[in-house]
Formats: sequence, structure tokens, C-alpha cells
Amino acid sequence: MTPPIASSTPTGKRSGAPSWGFCSVAELDQFIDGSKPLAVGWIGFYWGKTIPEYKQSERSIADALTLEWLEYFVRKTPDIVGSPANIRAP
Repeated sequence: MTPPIASSTPTGKRSGAPSWGFCSVAELDQFIDGSKPLAVGWIGFYWGKTIPEYKQSERSIADALTLEWLEYFVRKTPDIVGSPANIRAP
């Protein structure tokens, strides 16, 4: 398994893609599952729009990718942290 590809172009310029890189959500899922024995956690960043806000707005490609990433982590959080009792509200 290979890690996600960096999110810069061959010229080093940022592409506007989410910081997790140019991989599919399925590949991201494989990476997270495969790195569990080595990782204590994963860090992500987004601009603060909520899932409902993304769904209600006209989306750019970057917005659609970010929405997919957010929805993935909502689904994946219980698997990452364990039981729902370990999940703290933000």
C-alpha cells in the first residue's frame, strides 16, 4: 500500500485540492486502516463549512472533494476512536 500522493503539482504549486492529497476516499480509507498500527491519530483541516452548508451551496470541485472527505470522517470516526463513549463533542 502506498500513502496518498502529496497535494502539490510537479511544479510545486498548490493545486487547490484538499490537503489529504490526490487519492480517492477508498484509498484514504486503506491508508488509515493500514497505518493504524503505526499512528496515534490523523490530522485534518478544512475551512469550517459544515456538511449541510456544503450540501446547500453550489459547489466547486474542491468543495465537492472536501464534502466527501468530511462525510468520510463522520462515518469513520467510530472505527477510528472505538466505542461512541470515547467520542467527545467539539
